[in-house]
Amino acid sequence: MTRMMTVTLAALVLGATASFAQDCAPSKWGADDTIGSANLVTPERTLEAAKLIKQGKSMPLGITIGPDTRPFRPGR
Repeated sequence: MTRMMTVTLAALVLGATASFAQDCAPSKWGADDTIGSANLVTPERTLEAAKLIKQGKSMPLGITIGPDTRPFRPGR
């Protein structure tokens, strides 16, 4: 029973993934591209962005995950 549910779930996920992929626009960087808009981050653009820095502050944009990090459960 568990095996059948697993196979059914896998088929549904694969079908949904293929369905969503058909709705996506083709990548302007080619079919083999894996980083999308990150292609826009070039050394030249990085230097231009660095010129915009007014203060020496850094802002953490990620979540630090460690052995003591509690799970994040929105809505609970």
